[in-house]
Amino acid sequence: MRVRGAGPVVIGLVAVLLLASCGDDDDEKTLSEQELVTQSNQICSGAAQRIEQEAKTRFGSSQDVASAQQLEQFATKVVVPEYDKAVDKLEDLKPPTEEAGVFDDFLSETRKALDDDVKQDPVGSLSQVVAQDPFAKANRQAQRIGLNECASLSQKIRASADRSPGKR
Repeated sequence: MRVRGAGPVVIGLVAVLLLASCGDDDDEKTLSEQELVTQSNQICSGAAQRIEQEAKTRFGSSQDVASAQQLEQFATKVVVPEYDKAVDKLEDLKPPTEEAGVFDDFLSETRKALDDDVKQDPVGSLSQVVAQDPFAKANRQAQRIGLNECASLSQKIRASADRSPGKR
């Protein structure tokens, strides 16, 4: 016995299944907590290394003193773009649900410090003379979820950039 119309039904079911299995290419895989920590710390560590290397290239040893103009150029041409790139990469990560709130707070505070402080006063906000690190709140959020490289990024950058006259 032959069932009429079964062919189109099977083809339709296969098409529906194929379409359902095709996710949006922009969908990111939700990371495990360990994957989030590892990938985030790699991003922040890479940014710190690139900034530190550029500081050495531009300024020489840590004993060398840079002019205010050199520091401003370093901050605007190196530090801010590297921080922006790192935050952009971090924003592309999809944290596990249980870490999403803290991770989002960390990203929000980092972006706020970058936009409101560092971009407005690049030399002053990166100086270790300033009593308050503009990234302090973001760093606390990062530490809560184990992003230790991200939490220490601003201190590493401030140490690289702190070559103001009279400091050495």
